[in-house]
Amino acid sequence: MNNVNKIATIFGITIGILGLAIGIYATINPMGVADIMDSPAVSTWGPYVFGGIIGFTVILSMWPLFGMGVQGIKNIGIKKRLRESGVKTTATIIDIEDTGVTVNLSPLVRITVETKEHHKGTFNTYVSRVGFPSPGDEIEVVYNPEKPEEMLPAYKVQLKNQSNNPMIT
Repeated sequence: MNNVNKIATIFGITIGILGLAIGIYATINPMGVADIMDSPAVSTWGPYVFGGIIGFTVILSMWPLFGMGVQGIKNIGIKKRLRESGVKTTATIIDIEDTGVTVNLSPLVRITVETKEHHKGTFNTYVSRVGFPSPGDEIEVVYNPEKPEEMLPAYKVQLKNQSNNPMIT
């Protein structure tokens, strides 16, 4: 979790606790809340302050979604650049770990590989449960020669030792 997400979480929790405290106070002493709302300061600036707090809370709560969108657009650009001008080579899987995400019964895994040129890279990809890769297997990857850590599996890569079982669809 990055710092912006931590700040947004703390702010959201703080606003939630403040709202809970006001709700409890209103339940215990409803006339006290009415007196506060009738005061000149609250009746003049109250709606603007309340609207600002709500707006700020909504913006902070949406920030992680905005960040995911920006990261997704960045990844699309990297994928397109690698598909068009990347270097295709064979790589050996060093490590594979499950991310806990499954889409259409295909697990999303994080694969760390090392190319024949001794470039290491890590990427996330969906794999088939039938031809599930393991450390030591070879796959074809595409990498950026200027930034070798930018690496993706080549399109519809198959395991070298299991040519009939597609690893990536």
